[in-house]
Amino acid sequence: MRLGLFPEAQSHLQRAVELRQRALGEYHPETLKAINALAMLYLRQGKYTDNEALSTRILEMRRHELCEEHRDTLDAMDMLGEIYSLQGKYALAEQILSKEMETAHRVLGDENSITLDAMNDLALVYLNEGKQELADPFHALALPEGRKRALRNNAQVARLPPLHRP
Repeated sequence: MRLGLFPEAQSHLQRAVELRQRALGEYHPETLKAINALAMLYLRQGKYTDNEALSTRILEMRRHELCEEHRDTLDAMDMLGEIYSLQGKYALAEQILSKEMETAHRVLGDENSITLDAMNDLALVYLNEGKQELADPFHALALPEGRKRALRNNAQVARLPPLHRP
């Protein structure tokens, strides 16, 4: 999307959210899709505060309509954790991503991509906080298994050289 189209897209998405809320209700899946699209636009624009507000709202709505263990709720937790991290709010990112990882681990298991992504995201937050010793175990668990899955699923990735470890 060209930068000049962001204001127009934002206006259209805000209107779509308003219309869907009125016509379908606050918690309707189509309303949530529109809110999520607006949040993603804010992310692309670097409007992290606006994204944070919508991502918090989306997470609350997902928890209300679905449950803590639902994949869409886990995705919403991940998005909010990433926004916190982008803003340097590492303690908040650590809190939400830890919850996401624990829930994904309990519900989906160790080898699920959501669990592995949550481990990796949490490890990155620890690295940003200067907590290398906390990040290392998650990277040791998440990266090799994720690479194995990628190797099984993508022949082109299989031709890449092994990961470099310092």
